Amino acid sequence: MSSESQRSINDWADKEFGTNYNYSAARERALEEMVEFEAASDDLEAIDEAADIVIALFRFASVCGFDLMNIVDLKMEINRERKWTAHGDGTGHHIKP
Repeated sequence: MSSESQRSINDWADKEFGTNYNYSAARERALEEMVEFEAASDDLEAIDEAADIVIALFRFASVCGFDLMNIVDLKMEINRERKWTAHGDGTGHHIKP
């Protein structure tokens, strides 16, 4: 079990970078991390960048005033009710009604 949470990460970021953080800055930071993830040269670097994406998304969620893991839980309830088309590579898309 992780010792970190959205709250602990946000508290750290507030202390490290300040509380003058807004929606646009949080969104842009998450997008920057996605670019770094895409540019990763190997699996270890990609895993490191994936962690940075989660950290940035926790920060974004805090700025927006919601708990990301609660939203993930709600979204998974929706996903489990949907019909899906598998692409054969471990990914897929939901079938729109």
